[in-house]
Amino acid sequence: MTTKNELMTMEIAALGETGLGLTQEEIAEELGGDIPQYPRIKIPAGGGIAFEIPGEDPENPEIEKEIIGVVVWHHKSNAYWAVSSDDNTPPDCLSHEGVQGIGNPGGSCKECPLNTFGSGEGGKGKACKNMEMLYILQPENLLPVVVSLPPTSLNNWRTYKTLLISRGKKVNAVVTKITLSKKNTGGNDYSVANFKIAGNLDSETVGAATIYRQSIKDMLAQQAAEAMVQAKSAPIDADFTEIADDEVPFK
Repeated sequence: MTTKNELMTMEIAALGETGLGLTQEEIAEELGGDIPQYPRIKIPAGGGIAFEIPGEDPENPEIEKEIIGVVVWHHKSNAYWAVSSDDNTPPDCLSHEGVQGIGNPGGSCKECPLNTFGSGEGGKGKACKNMEMLYILQPENLLPVVVSLPPTSLNNWRTYKTLLISRGKKVNAVVTKITLSKKNTGGNDYSVANFKIAGNLDSETVGAATIYRQSIKDMLAQQAAEAMVQAKSAPIDADFTEIADDEVPFK
């Protein structure tokens, strides 16, 4: 059994020398310049305590009570729906990095009145949905899954990051376990993500995770720049028919 002071024995395929039989060059060649369609995992609604993990059959996702892996990168993301916020409706305004919105109203997220407390329905919360996107490398996969954290899970995420920083670590230097718990506010059940250090990584693996982290950041920067150019030439609702699912942080 691994104690908190022991190095995690789990191997992360994407951070090893051989991976799962594919080199980074071979992966890039297979993608042919396309942005990978990373599987997306959302925090369930209604107080669910299990994740739906996309698999080979879109109609039958795998059900797991925990996600274990290395958070190689994470960033903020904002989305605003003027009317509906269901999964089938693209947001009226989107920010890939939580700084600059694209669409209506667009502009600076920091100065946007829809991104202030009290602007939400009934004067509660924010009209704009603040999220955190986590790119997690699991042991058996070469590409990450993306976990979208809703506002109700952000406090636990901040607490976890603060704990790691206090120990002189980045989130990509440890193996993280994510579980779910059921909460209730005002008679409404909802799910909250919980974070725990499942183990440490050796220095060589941390170095590989740092390199991988930069590749994700570069890809997302290119993605955001392209989205900004598109937004200047056409309305955002027209563009969203062209944007891949992994580019849109839906609820």
